[in-house]
Amino acid sequence: MSVPPILQMTEPSWTRGCLIDFLKLFQPNSARWWYYSVSHRWFELRLSRTETEYIMICLFDCSFLSGPTAWDSPRLAFDLQRQADEIDRPYRWALSDRNFRATGTSLYWGYFPGMETYSGWFSHDVGDQ
Repeated sequence: MSVPPILQMTEPSWTRGCLIDFLKLFQPNSARWWYYSVSHRWFELRLSRTETEYIMICLFDCSFLSGPTAWDSPRLAFDLQRQADEIDRPYRWALSDRNFRATGTSLYWGYFPGMETYSGWFSHDVGDQ
């Protein structure tokens, strides 16, 4: 699946459904905070099946982040709420799993098979190798 980031961020309901369906098939073994930028409020979470097969989830405008920085057997929930009073940011994402929680206004994800290192979020379209 190759979907440009802008489409994922402008069609959040569709993105949520695709991500949930993909995670059911992928079944990651671990979750780990990968990156957080305080100045840009940008959070990345890595869900791995092996060292070289993983999904990166990027949450933009991250306004809340708490919980463990790594855990096994992740079973993330992805809640998407409409914010009627926000014209520029009409949706709010909430990611949760046991004691982990993160919220933000845009989400983008990608599947990176066969890559040991991660060389920058926007260097690839989702699933392209």
